[in-house]
Amino acid sequence: TQAEKARLERDLSRITAVTRFNQEIGAIQLDLADILNRVAGDGADEAALYRAHVGLVNRLAGLEDVFPEELGQTNRLSDPRRHFADFRDAVIQSTALAVGNPARAEHFAFLAGVSATALNEHARSAALSIASEALHRGDAQARVFGRHTMQERIVAGFVLLLLLAFWAVAAHWVSRRLDRLT
Repeated sequence: TQAEKARLERDLSRITAVTRFNQEIGAIQLDLADILNRVAGDGADEAALYRAHVGLVNRLAGLEDVFPEELGQTNRLSDPRRHFADFRDAVIQSTALAVGNPARAEHFAFLAGVSATALNEHARSAALSIASEALHRGDAQARVFGRHTMQERIVAGFVLLLLLAFWAVAAHWVSRRLDRLT
C-alpha cells in the first residue's frame, strides 16, 4: 500500500541519516589523524593547521545540527549526545594543541577515538533497530496477507462446490429428461 511504501521510505531515510552521520564522524577522525601525522612529520605549516582546525570546528558544528534523533533512542544507559560532545571537544582540543603540545594532542585524539567508537555503536544499534521495526511490520503484513489469501481460497472452494453441485443437478435433470424421451 501507499502508506507502507511511505513508511519504508521514511525508515530508509532514517537509516541513511544515521549512516551519513557515522561516516562523517569517521571522516573527521581521519582528518584529525592526518593533521597529527603532518605535525609528527615536521611538515606542519601553522597556517594550514589553523585552517584545518577551523574546518573541523565548522564540520563539527554542522554535524551537531544534523544529529540524528534515532541515536538517542538506542541505549538508555549511555547518552549519544554526551559522546558526541566529548568527541567534538576532544577533536577541537587535539587540533588546537597539535603544534604546541603534540603529546597532549595525541591524548585528545585517543579520547576522540573512544567517543567515536561509542557513537559508532549507537549508530549500528539505531540502524539495526530501524531495520528490525521494518521487518516486524513486514512480518505482520505477511500474516495479514496470508489470512486474506486463506479466506480467498475458502471462498473459491465454496464457489467450486456450488458449481459442481449445479452441474450435478443439471446433469441429473438432463438425464431424466432424456430418459423420458426414450
